[in-house]
Amino acid sequence: MGSAAERGAHGVIAYYNVGWQSSRFNKLARHRRSLSDDLFEAVETKYADVILLSERGEIGKGLGERWAALVRSICGPGFRVDHQGHYTSIVRAETVEVLEGPSLKGPPSRFHADRTCQHLRVQWKDSAAEPIDLFNVHAASSENTN
Repeated sequence: MGSAAERGAHGVIAYYNVGWQSSRFNKLARHRRSLSDDLFEAVETKYADVILLSERGEIGKGLGERWAALVRSICGPGFRVDHQGHYTSIVRAETVEVLEGPSLKGPPSRFHADRTCQHLRVQWKDSAAEPIDLFNVHAASSENTN
């Protein structure tokens, strides 16, 4: 498929509601394989520059450093991985500069005061395009996830 630039695009942003809970660490080999396959598809096949993951554990808790270390080990050294609450951002260091964040903002809606979203401001390297703001907002279907 080639890079975004090779396809005439400025960049590729992927949003992925992964749905991981802490219980998946109990069968890590199986779940790591599935997560690796999904991230490989985004990174290598779709050549995503930014991947925003949501539903990473319970509201206000997330999955912590164990999760972040797992994602870093899958993506490798060419990616910046930041995990906050139940959100994770993965940024291809070769193509994207993070100008601000990521940080948790919220609430994104006046109807859900307990919810947050992840924000980062990015700019594509070697591009005259203006920086853009990205918001990773997860519309939860239950009270246990934000």
